[in-house]
Amino acid sequence: MRAALIILLAAACASSYEPGPEGTAEVRVFHAVADLGSVTVLADGDVIQQGVPYGKLTGPAELSPGTHTFQVGPASAPLATRTVGVNDGQALTLVLTRTGATLQLNATADTGLAQPDRGNLRLISTPEVPRQPGDSSAFAQAGLLDVYVTAPGTSLAAEVPRLSMDTGYPSYSTFLYYTPGDWTVRFTRAGTKDVVAASDPIRFAAGDAKAVVIRRAGSGTWTTRVESVE
Repeated sequence: MRAALIILLAAACASSYEPGPEGTAEVRVFHAVADLGSVTVLADGDVIQQGVPYGKLTGPAELSPGTHTFQVGPASAPLATRTVGVNDGQALTLVLTRTGATLQLNATADTGLAQPDRGNLRLISTPEVPRQPGDSSAFAQAGLLDVYVTAPGTSLAAEVPRLSMDTGYPSYSTFLYYTPGDWTVRFTRAGTKDVVAASDPIRFAAGDAKAVVIRRAGSGTWTTRVESVE
């Protein structure tokens, strides 16, 4: 049975985290509100991430273990606030979302457990017009894609998708691990071999961490780009 993974923001969590240096904790930010511009994130009034655009999963910011109050700035009139405790060596991801007119800052365990001897691949979805909860229209359903990760030029005829992904929602995956070398990520309509988007070949040295970002346009087409992951 294929390993299927449909990633929704409400369930953007993980079972493991990458420990930081002793005496510190780490915080990443995922900006998942499509109609909100770039944001600044503060911890206890100090800026930890600045100019974070929609769809960005930032690199880690270090802070001391303990209880911290995080805000999406400005500090004088925060758009969203969350107080959370972090342990020594722990890593968290703050996910900025919206429910109705209310912005929310949720905290989940970080999914950044990169392996030093593997190629580490993350998938990120940043739709231009996110799917609304409860939308079951044909257009919304068409955002469900299968994901194939293969050597460049490999026929998909006998391949099984690595996972499934609803590109109607902003989301990010855990790391997927591969042997160092060249790999291509292809997205097909769910249950078919009909490729709707693909990355160029991606070269991974041992320990490299990269993300393929897929973006569904309002017209229903897709584009991809490749980013390095801190």
